[in-house]
Amino acid sequence: MKKHLGKLITVIVLLLCAWTIYKMLQDNTAKYAEYERAIDSLTTEVAKLDSVHVKQDSIIVVYKDSIVYLDNVIEVEKTRYATIKEKYSEMRKQTIAYNPTQIDSFFKARYNY
Repeated sequence: MKKHLGKLITVIVLLLCAWTIYKMLQDNTAKYAEYERAIDSLTTEVAKLDSVHVKQDSIIVVYKDSIVYLDNVIEVEKTRYATIKEKYSEMRKQTIAYNPTQIDSFFKARYNY
């Protein structure tokens, strides 16, 4: 009987070990399926973000073009401003020495009144 009892205990322990291994594999399979679903979901979200990123890049290109255009306009206006400033700086030097009649004719010519 003791001889059979030892074999019975060995068989029961082996069955318990086999059942435990089976359960562990089943849990891992469920986890892997869950991980695959999560990865697929994340891949979809990454694709959406990539499309948004492409749209944002095209918007940035448009803004860069606008900035280049505005920089050119500013440069032209700076040159024009410098020219006008130089012209009126010379006029200002001349008007300091004007008498009232000359000042009146200066403003009449300038503002057409």
